[in-house]
Amino acid sequence: ELANAVKNDFAPLITNIDAAKQAKQHFDYLDMMKLVDGDVAGCFGEEYNQQGRNPSLKFSSKKFLMIERITKIDAKGGHWGLGLLEGQKDLDPQHWYFPCHFKGDQVMAGSLMSEGCGQMAMFLMLKLGMHANVNNARFQPMPGESQTVRCRGQVIPQHNTLTYRMEVTAMGMEPYPFLKANIEIILDGKAVVDFKNLCVMITEQDDNSPYPVTLPDNVKLKSRNIKSVTNAEVQSADAVIAVNLELDERGVAPFKHAHRPLMKVMSDFTAPKEKGVTPIQHFEAPMVSEQNRVPNQAPFTPWHMFEFATGNISKCFGPDFDVYQGRIPPRTPCGDLQVVTQVVEVQGERLDLKKTSSCIAEYYVPSDAWYFTKNSVNNWMPYSLIME
Repeated sequence: ELANAVKNDFAPLITNIDAAKQAKQHFDYLDMMKLVDGDVAGCFGEEYNQQGRNPSLKFSSKKFLMIERITKIDAKGGHWGLGLLEGQKDLDPQHWYFPCHFKGDQVMAGSLMSEGCGQMAMFLMLKLGMHANVNNARFQPMPGESQTVRCRGQVIPQHNTLTYRMEVTAMGMEPYPFLKANIEIILDGKAVVDFKNLCVMITEQDDNSPYPVTLPDNVKLKSRNIKSVTNAEVQSADAVIAVNLELDERGVAPFKHAHRPLMKVMSDFTAPKEKGVTPIQHFEAPMVSEQNRVPNQAPFTPWHMFEFATGNISKCFGPDFDVYQGRIPPRTPCGDLQVVTQVVEVQGERLDLKKTSSCIAEYYVPSDAWYFTKNSVNNWMPYSLIME
């Protein structure tokens, strides 16, 4: 892994701070307690004042504070050039977490040591200002990412210092602020835990988030992150389409490419369950000029396919399918099993089963599809997806 590391660069998003604050290498216990209280400006300076935004971007409670001080910050350090960070936790045999482990087995729980890894990542993300353009966000693990954790020793009751050494391997702001890192937890000069591919992201809360926090009405919000792409991909030289990079519950930006969108997956907890299953909310496909929206007429564009999957099936196949109003119709898969973007040709007549019929469909394959990024074999599309 280290032999293949490529040097990168990440510029902090909060830059209007003096050189002394930028160069600060050490943060003490009182600084860390500011982050427990959610006072980011109290830790890093008034330039980080969020004016009431993002109250959930904070460390957990005082008892769970696993990083009591930061002893080293090298913004360009590490094999990837994205940062090297060291933090420490003082151990005491009387601390609550030792006797709270299994009876007769007083050691620090792995979950607490993992919490320390998360706090290291959260500290650096806040210091770099990666929260600057969100309104009501929280730290979350990145979906679909796997970690490798090797435990080489125990942390037993003692007076000592536990050191966390974090090397950042990747970070970015799209489709959401994220950081990936490898962390060693060191005791007496020995790495007792080796944590590979810690992945933390900053995502906006919504009504479907667990225990959502509501901002006061007087909090001034940042404008949403809306970007544009040229419509050359849609074979129209003049048009420019505004693309919403808002994520669905999978962590996917489904409307990133308006002419070949993915279906947005958001559970509809307000609707009654269908055969014990929470239904998916319906979202129309983004409006794209020259894309057909006439029911039961080829080409069947993403608009038709979205209606077929989660909307009004008659909008896809015409009034013959009004019979399904108020009933559960046959559906095409959405979400991770959406492998048809559009149907460009249909040969045959409805209900005429004696003559040969056929259709031609197209699937715009996302380069970052889950079955590529999570595939251990040469990034090939799995046979099961081709069959789907």
